Amino acid sequence: MADVKIKTNTAQLKKGTTQILADLNVIREQLNLLRSQGAKLCGYWRGEGHDEFQKKFNNDCKEIQEFITEVGKYHKDIQAVIKNYEKREKEIVELAMERNAK
Repeated sequence: MADVKIKTNTAQLKKGTTQILADLNVIREQLNLLRSQGAKLCGYWRGEGHDEFQKKFNNDCKEIQEFITEVGKYHKDIQAVIKNYEKREKEIVELAMERNAK
């Protein structure tokens, strides 16, 4: 079995999750703006073109929302990994201190 080396630390992960959250907030804001502008645009005409545009537009917005949701889940998963890693790291330090005290 090959050795796996992980070159990261929780500080880097926390920084990354902070950036992910900030980027998600920007995407949410832009999606809200897009929906607002799309609603205005839909008001300019009626008929087949309007219906087709609205259908595709709403589908695109739905896909973006699904992307936001999935990245949000990823963000939560990374936070759980950080928490678990820090917990295990603390346990190892405590175990080492106990061994050194004996």
